Amino acid sequence: MSYLTEMIGDGVFVNLAMSPIFPYRYANGRRLACDSFYAIGDTEYTLNAVTYGFWEKELYDYTDPDHIVVWGKDAGASEAAARSRVTCGAVAGTSFLAGDNFVSPAGDADAAFARYEKLLANPDIVSVAKTGRIFTPVITRSSDRSASVYRLDTPDGAYIAVFNFSSKKSSITVDTGFCRFEAKELWSGRSLSGAKYLTVSLPAEDAALYRITKK
Repeated sequence: MSYLTEMIGDGVFVNLAMSPIFPYRYANGRRLACDSFYAIGDTEYTLNAVTYGFWEKELYDYTDPDHIVVWGKDAGASEAAARSRVTCGAVAGTSFLAGDNFVSPAGDADAAFARYEKLLANPDIVSVAKTGRIFTPVITRSSDRSASVYRLDTPDGAYIAVFNFSSKKSSITVDTGFCRFEAKELWSGRSLSGAKYLTVSLPAEDAALYRITKK
């Protein structure tokens, strides 16, 4: 690896696979986990690696949540599961790589391109990914494979991401840590305000990402 990095120089982004962690000084990034596609189980699997491996950001410039698939080679991704997958990519600290077929997508091409634009070009979501910062899991007794809530503190407040891994509608209450706050949900654009607690209701397999501003 020392020889390779000397030959490559600074002009190539070096991204390790799911390799041993110790060569970190020779690379810019590393895959957090193995292959992940659009199913909600894949998103939960990747977030399992974020839950217990968020500290890898201390070693690598970018942690890699794998290619983000929002349509699939079989056109089988639901919009909710796809939104969860993109949210996972945005909070993972992140190389934010799109993994779909943009040349000839399966099924209804117009619907596919509408999905690409809606989910992958949302400026608020992209701005979170551009921070390059990995979120910290909020681990509770109910956390099984991975945490459902992730947080990134900012000078003005915080970002909070919430996931519903189940096949049923779910509601969760999150402690923002602020006496009073204003919030914007970045997928819907909906604004709200509250005191300390944020209650999030999510359809099956869906996710939400909030920008919280303390008051």
